[in-house]
This record gives sequence, structure tokens and C-alpha cells, in this order.
Amino acid sequence: MKLRLGIVGLGLIWENIHMPILMDMKEQFEIKAFCVHNEKKIPLWQQRLPGAAAYTDYRRMVQDNSVDAVVVTTPLEMNAEVTLAALEAGKDVFCEKPMAVHVDVADRIMEMEKQTGKTVYVLEQFLYNPQLPVMKKIIDGKQLGEFVSFERTTHYLMDSSNEGYGQTQWRRKSDFPLGHIYDGGVHEIALLNELFGMPEEMYAVGQSFREEMGKYDHILTMFHYPSGATGVFSHSAFLACSKNYFYIRFTEGSLYVYGDKLVLEHKNGGTEELNTAEGDTYRAMWMELARIVSGHGKLPFTAQDAKNCVRVLDAVEQSIESDQCAPVK
Repeated sequence: MKLRLGIVGLGLIWENIHMPILMDMKEQFEIKAFCVHNEKKIPLWQQRLPGAAAYTDYRRMVQDNSVDAVVVTTPLEMNAEVTLAALEAGKDVFCEKPMAVHVDVADRIMEMEKQTGKTVYVLEQFLYNPQLPVMKKIIDGKQLGEFVSFERTTHYLMDSSNEGYGQTQWRRKSDFPLGHIYDGGVHEIALLNELFGMPEEMYAVGQSFREEMGKYDHILTMFHYPSGATGVFSHSAFLACSKNYFYIRFTEGSLYVYGDKLVLEHKNGGTEELNTAEGDTYRAMWMELARIVSGHGKLPFTAQDAKNCVRVLDAVEQSIESDQCAPVK
């Protein structure tokens, strides 16, 4: 049976990523309605999504009885309010990350899930990277000994010179905490949480170099884990860099992520190189979500996992503001 979808937010991520994939999955999904803020854009989207009902108010669209589930691809500060409205209307939700930007709002979403029996499927494509299960096996299986530390650098340039994404007003004049780490960087937090579990506290420093694109242009964070392990994560949407890296240190060697390759360096001097197939993680995500919705498989990234990302970033914000270590609450 096809899942009938209503789409809220027909911006760049919908147009460039999600729509082409869902249009290729017509046996699993059918687009029955859409919502745009600008009424003048309705004729364009009626041509692109023939037969779909058009709305300019998402509160009305989520009440549409022809819609089984709502896809939320709005500016990120709106994700939570649209998700809550859809849940209240008795719909499942496919929500772009982050699900929320405040812990108490994430709690409200999870409580609404329980009350309605509906599910929030957070669209976190990093969890569908084919490297992830291989890395998890190395870490959890202690193939290189005990996990000791990691160093992760994710730097790129996001400004008004970027065609499309860098020109969106909600990114340039952001109304959410911290800055671009809540947009592009939250993927990294999801990945780190999946690999190493939840940290217990962090110390972070934030730097600003421009007026637009959020509060901080560079955030450097040290993670402290219950086991005594540590990690350093440097995120910037200003310090463009072509040589980002990910090192994981163990008692018996190290793991280096290099593109689609995993390089294992053993303490005795031996080296292994594992090739992991590159693929479209967005497409892999939607294919797996279709299986899960039909009753096959387990959701790899839940609303609780999405809340945990907010908990980590909330501690980052507290640490920057206090200039002290902050617990992850």
C-alpha cells in the first residue's frame, strides 16, 4: 500500500534532494498535498506535483484526510511546530533535521508521539552511510583495543556566495541557537553519538568573524565520555578547508576515515585499508524508511536520538556562554 504524503516546505532541500527520490518511489509513496507560504508559487507546484491539493497554511494541510504522513522540510526553526501540528492531527511525520532546537520542545514531540501512537522519522542521512556499520563493528568489537579519543574536523564555506543554500534568508539571519552547527553540523553530532555514545560533559569555545550566518562561525568542542575517553570536534561554516579529517585512537592502533576508505593502523606497524562503497545516503535513507513503514526493519534514528543531538548542542551552548565545562543534561 502506498503511503500518501503531504509536503510542508518546498525549498531547496525538497526540490534538490527529497522530491527527485520520492518521484522515483511511486510504488511506495504518493504525494497528495503540498503547502507553500507564497500563494503565487502554487501554479508552479501544481504543474510539478499534478493532482496534489494546494495549501498556504500547514495547519489546514495536516488535517487533510487524504494525507497519511507529513514531510517537513521547512526552515529549521519551524521543524518542531509543524511536526507537533502533524502529530496532533494524527499523522506520522518525516522531519528534516534538527527535529527541534530546544530540549523541552523535543520532549513535547516525544510525548505527542506516545499520546498519538504516531512516529517521527527524522531525515538524518548520515546514519545511512555504508561506512557506519563497519566503523561500529571495529569500535564495539574492540578490533583495535579500547576507544581512547577522536579528532574530527568539519570545515566548509557557507555564505551568500554559495548558490542557493547560502542565500536563504533563514540561514543568513538565523533565529536559532549557536549558528550553522545546528544546520550542517548536527549531522556530525548524530554520527558521533552513534559511534561513541552520549558524552557526559563538554567544554566548547565559539568564535565569530562575520555578522551573518548565525552566532558562531567556528566552534571547537572537547567531549568527555563516562569511560574516560575524549574527543575534539572542530566545526566551521567559515573556515573553508579541503582537508577535513576523522581520526579515532585506540589502545592498539588508530582508525582514519579517508573518503570512502577506512585505514586501520595497528600498533605493531601493520596497516589495513577497507574500501566501503560510496552511495547516495539520502536515497538509501528513503529506501530503508519505506521498508520500516511497511513493517520491516528497525528505525536507526529515533526521536530520542534526535533529542540527544539537541542535548549535546545545548551543553555546547552552555559551555561557551559560561566558559566552563557543561554537563549533558
